[in-house]
Amino acid sequence: LFLTTETDNKIKYRIYELPITKLTLIKEYDPPADVAIYHLSAFADIDADGELEHILPVCMDNSCSQSRIYVRDDNTVS
Repeated sequence: LFLTTETDNKIKYRIYELPITKLTLIKEYDPPADVAIYHLSAFADIDADGELEHILPVCMDNSCSQSRIYVRDDNTVS
């Protein structure tokens, strides 16, 4: 289960292990720094290693004239 949470205007991403009756937090991480707008997350096995990568399109400014796509593969963001 993947959740996007916000506390005190700070976004966190959380990955839980199922079943729902016994959720276990596996990983929690911050989004990339200096981002103005976060769009919807997507997931795909980009490098064909059997693991899903977190794909996050973002805008670096409020007008979205500078956009990027971040890919998180385990503990790295590129």
